[in-house]
Amino acid sequence: MQICRNKISQIVLINLIAFWIFSIADISMAQEVIRLPDDVPGPPYLLDQAGETYILTQDISAPGTAITIATPGITLDLNGKTISYNELGLDNTRGITASVVTGNLTRLINGKIIQDKQGKKSHAVYLNLGNIEVSHLNITISEGDNYDTDAILVDWGSRANIHDNVIYHYGRAVTDRSQGAGVIEILRTKGGNNIYNNKIIGGPQFGIRVTAYDATSDTLYGPTAIYNNDIRLNSTVVNAYSIAVLGMSDSLIYTNILIPESGRGILLEGSNNVSVYSNYLDVKERPDPEGWQYVFGIRVRYGASDNKIYDNTVIARSVPGFKGATAIKLSDDALRNEFYNNNVSAFTYSIVSGQEARAVHIEALPTGSGNIFHNNILTSNNQNIYLFGWPQDKANDILFRSETLVKADNPINYLAIYGYIGAQNNTFLDTRFGGGASFNNVSLWNGTNSIIVKWYLDVLVKDINNNPISDATVSASSSQETVSANTDASGRARLILTQYKNINGAKTFYTPHTLTISKTDYETASEEVTMDASKSSTVTLTAIGVNNPPFASDLSRVKAYPNPYRGDKHSQVIFDNLTADVKIKIYTLGGEVVREIKEQEGDKAYWDMKNKQGETVSSGIYVYYITNPKGEEKKGEIAIIK
Repeated sequence: MQICRNKISQIVLINLIAFWIFSIADISMAQEVIRLPDDVPGPPYLLDQAGETYILTQDISAPGTAITIATPGITLDLNGKTISYNELGLDNTRGITASVVTGNLTRLINGKIIQDKQGKKSHAVYLNLGNIEVSHLNITISEGDNYDTDAILVDWGSRANIHDNVIYHYGRAVTDRSQGAGVIEILRTKGGNNIYNNKIIGGPQFGIRVTAYDATSDTLYGPTAIYNNDIRLNSTVVNAYSIAVLGMSDSLIYTNILIPESGRGILLEGSNNVSVYSNYLDVKERPDPEGWQYVFGIRVRYGASDNKIYDNTVIARSVPGFKGATAIKLSDDALRNEFYNNNVSAFTYSIVSGQEARAVHIEALPTGSGNIFHNNILTSNNQNIYLFGWPQDKANDILFRSETLVKADNPINYLAIYGYIGAQNNTFLDTRFGGGASFNNVSLWNGTNSIIVKWYLDVLVKDINNNPISDATVSASSSQETVSANTDASGRARLILTQYKNINGAKTFYTPHTLTISKTDYETASEEVTMDASKSSTVTLTAIGVNNPPFASDLSRVKAYPNPYRGDKHSQVIFDNLTADVKIKIYTLGGEVVREIKEQEGDKAYWDMKNKQGETVSSGIYVYYITNPKGEEKKGEIAIIK
């Protein structure tokens, strides 16, 4: 019993010591924080103790502005409580506002802010404190005409980390869209912002908008990154974008999900060296009072230059009651932008003008703009690519390389390419098609419009021992063009050759081409090639002065032996009296290709009795078909007995 009593005494003593320690800690904590509303008169509550932490201990409400921050470097912890502001529906009120000061990090975290009634410029959070963090807030903006009312507005050279907030913006009217009503806005910034992990529901104009301080200092704090946000915009005006980056440089927009109930996707305007990648966009937009006709997934305009847009999924929909749809639009003197590896789709339900669906829309770009699209998949049931030369002759010289144009189900007035009013000299290189699309689905109308269709020709040059030949000259000539290149160390050269130029539907063909391969100390080889697709060719050069194996002058004396072939006596079939550079194909009687043979030793080639899978063929009758670069051919049969 004594042992038990001692243990109880020890436990009691330990608990008393622990209570004393935590009591001291609690007293210490009480000294380190300022409690709202207990320790600060208001509303509005004035926070003016630099370096201190303010903690909200109960819900508060205010007829106008609730809290004013007068100094930087504080932390305002809402502690899961709620701030209600603007009970009277006044203009220029704030949930939390800040004076124009700069300094250390100011943090606003962990609670709810509710706008009771609508009001002009009635922001939930308005800060311009230099270095700001706003996180883990739940913000609600009420219904009505919240003219220029943001959920979070950071202004005048500040930089901010805004993350892990949930925002409901029920504003449905905007008196003046030029004021730029947004949900999260960082205006006149010098960069260095991070906006991530936010969920935005609603918003009549912008979801997230960032604008530069000026052209010389917009990157002072480094790049701005906008990522992992989920934005469900509900716009009521034209030019309403889920994400807009204006005049910024060296910024990143990635892994955002943008599915507006009504509204556009991403806007780059006057911004340079921005990377937009791995975003998912599915956009549609109701008609607006100004009557603009199209919703855009990604738009790049007004001198935006040297930006990279890649690995995005972009869907634009024209559905009943909504506008026409454009997934990507590039316009207005934008220069040297690169779009690649995007999966882009545009769909419409109607043939009515203004309901068109365009995967890519090009407009108002100068000659030599340097913009390039490559390796994108462009799908539409209406128009894959729309080239609009307005103003006259300003949609020129765009390169579309290795693009895949897909004709979607339920096509409506389908065109793979539509050129209109002076869209000139746009090049389509190595174009792929799907869903039945082709270059037959092209319309060039009203004005001088032109496209140029080009393909790759890949040439491998080797000697008779199958060794690659470097520095050989590979030249392709036609009546319209001559293109040359030298082989590299692997014996390969790539030429870009033109099939035709289409001017308002009239085609000038540049092919067939004569392909000539030459190198000092080798005999020159040549062949004819017609460029109607990207192709490859292997050419063997013979050294001059070498005792070269003889070739037959034609295929008239070709022999294939032994015939019949007996598996118990023979090991291969020999094709004899061949010309140079023959191709031999072996078929079953049913027309199935069994094997293709391109290698030969002089005027002979050999079949080891295996199919293209490397398996020994079975007994039967096989057909061989031999061709050469001169267009000659030879057919025959071989009997195989195992």
